[in-house]
Parts: sequence; structure tokens; C-alpha cells
Amino acid sequence: MKVWEMKKSNLIFIFATILALLMGFKVQNLLSQVKQAGVVQAAAVKDNVTIGAYQLIQASDVTLKEVPKTSVQPDTLFSLQEVIGKRMAMTVLPSTTLRKGNLVSSSSLTGVLSSLGKENVVAVTIPIDIEQAGLGKVGEFVTLHGIMRQGTEAALVSIRKVPILEKTAQVVTVAVTTEQSDALDQVLLSGGKIRIVLNQP
Repeated sequence: MKVWEMKKSNLIFIFATILALLMGFKVQNLLSQVKQAGVVQAAAVKDNVTIGAYQLIQASDVTLKEVPKTSVQPDTLFSLQEVIGKRMAMTVLPSTTLRKGNLVSSSSLTGVLSSLGKENVVAVTIPIDIEQAGLGKVGEFVTLHGIMRQGTEAALVSIRKVPILEKTAQVVTVAVTTEQSDALDQVLLSGGKIRIVLNQP
């Protein structure tokens, strides 16, 4: 009789343990579903990346991350395809959830220039020396210095706070006004060189 009571007690204990495990699994599953229902995946800048203004967004710059639905804005971007290859309209810090307002409306130079909010702005490509190839990145601002020669006379041309739009080891493309573009052309046509100086932050 005692043996049966012990077996019965063990069975009850085993059954209670199994029931507790099942209940725990169901509760955990329910909490997971609630959590998933309260978040969405959105495009964001990676934790160790800062993307500069007018810089092209690379696949290595961005990722998808979970964000609370309550923090999602109407123009939040949910796909990496919506941001890769586009340009930032402003400097964006690490872990920032990306929105349409962060991006330049077009990845072309025309779109970049229109985002500057200035009239009569054009893109100008200038040859650079090898020693200046490492100066400035896309999105940074520089000052341009050049000497325009007219016979025996020379005039200094200086244009401040010019944004870099594109850059290679041989040339740099910047945004300037039409008047400034004419002055830079005169420098190059007169045989002068244009030097780049980084603006101090």
C-alpha cells in the first residue's frame, strides 16, 4: 500500500512538473509574440558608423534593427534597398533610425546641389595634386585658393566653405556659385593651380 502511495505521489509530481514546463513555455512564447508585435525592423546606421552630409551610403554603413512601433515616424525607412546608394542630406550619427528626411532627394549631383538650398549653384570638377589627394572627404567643407594671372599681374581667388560632392585621387568635384565657377575657370585657363585647404570645425 505504501509503495502504491509512493508511486502515485511520484506520478503526481512528474505530471505537475510537466504541466509547469508546458505553462512556462506557453508564457514565454506569448511574451515573445507580444514583444514582436510591439517592434518593427527599420533601416538604421550601424553602431560604429557615422555618415557625413552628402556622402553616398554603402551597404557596410547600414543595417536593419528592431525599434518600438511607438517610436516609428511616418517617413521611417524599413528596407536597406531604400537607402543604399543614396546620399545623406546631413551628418547622421551611429545607431540612428533612418527616415526619408535624412536623404537627399536624388543620388545625382543635381539632387545634391538642390539640397543645399542656394540659387545658381553648380558642380565644378577641379584637378588636384597627388599631395592633396588625401585632403577632405565627400560631405566635408573646404576652402579653395588659386592665383589668376593676367599678363604680369596676378590676383588671388579664395572661395570659402565649399562642400565636396565627389572625390578621386586625381580630381575633386565641389559645389560653387556660377560666379565662383567662372573665377575658378579663369585660374585654370591662365595656367594657375587651385589648392584645397580643410575648413576648421
